[in-house]
Amino acid sequence: MTVNGADLSGQNFTATATGLTVSGVVVDDYGTPLSDVPVIIAGISGAQTTDINGKFTFNNVTPPYQISMLVQDNTGYNYIYVFQGATAAAPILPAFDFGQDNWQATVAATVIGASDSYYYAVLGSPDVGGDSEVSAPLPTPWNVTIPWTGPSSLAGNLYVLAGAAGHDCPA
Repeated sequence: MTVNGADLSGQNFTATATGLTVSGVVVDDYGTPLSDVPVIIAGISGAQTTDINGKFTFNNVTPPYQISMLVQDNTGYNYIYVFQGATAAAPILPAFDFGQDNWQATVAATVIGASDSYYYAVLGSPDVGGDSEVSAPLPTPWNVTIPWTGPSSLAGNLYVLAGAAGHDCPA
């Protein structure tokens, strides 16, 4: 199918009497949806703000269209993304990581039977990971600070490995 000279073959879309319904999502580098992102399609009145799932919808869009979004990092710096010549009815708009995701959390851990001179804690998560290290004697509790990049929150398991500094740590 061709609309205004644009080939829309194989596109999933909902046609209305006056144009295309564009329902898309804004995601970060990790595919995590971004909420509260202003999205604008040139020629369509009013901006949409992405919902908690990163989704937005515009009606009566004539392809090809220009779509723009404004993403603010955690330092308050704004990034503007403009996609020209878009024809998809369900676009996935990536907001690339410029190093703004830099998180850390502190976990209180107690190691029982500690006898080595060096300990290494690693957070294993399906999403991302981080690590921390300490030399003996271990404080009780050991407040392990785990840094990571990616989503602002994550769940995982904290693993403590014992060994000598500068050497591989056996599990």
